Amino acid sequence: MLDKHLPLDATADVIAKLTLTSGQISRANRSMQRIVRHAWTRQRILKGRIGYDEFADTVAARDWARLFEACALIELGRSHEAVAFILSAQAHRTPDQSRTHDDSH
Repeated sequence: MLDKHLPLDATADVIAKLTLTSGQISRANRSMQRIVRHAWTRQRILKGRIGYDEFADTVAARDWARLFEACALIELGRSHEAVAFILSAQAHRTPDQSRTHDDSH
């Protein structure tokens, strides 16, 4: 089952574009969830207690979709493309998009 935070249209586009199998979808989804959980753990250590669900809700839908696509590319053995994709996404972020909700306080 896909993470509830993944936007369905964007996810369906990635699945179709990369012609992912159900196993690849599942593994990419799990990888994406592990990355977000790791980010939550790091954030919690630095900024205090916040629940995982609350943290996950602050991640923008486009970031969930990008992370899923990067994990899918890695799953397909296309790690160089995944790195280029993430670097490109980071380069096009505005300062407001780079802040977490805790940074605005």
